[in-house]
Amino acid sequence: MPFILFSSGTFFLLGIIQIWRSSINKDLSCECGHDHTEKGKIRTTFFTLYFYYLL
Repeated sequence: MPFILFSSGTFFLLGIIQIWRSSINKDLSCECGHDHTEKGKIRTTFFTLYFYYLL
């Protein structure tokens, strides 16, 4: 039971940190000439369903 409580708390804390970091609007550009945007929701959905099937 202590492991479940610890892991739940850790995941909750990591989720809060990700939400907090995503709300910060910093213009991060590495000037490498590569487009760093996510391309296509279909590809992401496919990989999500594939990994869900493996579980």
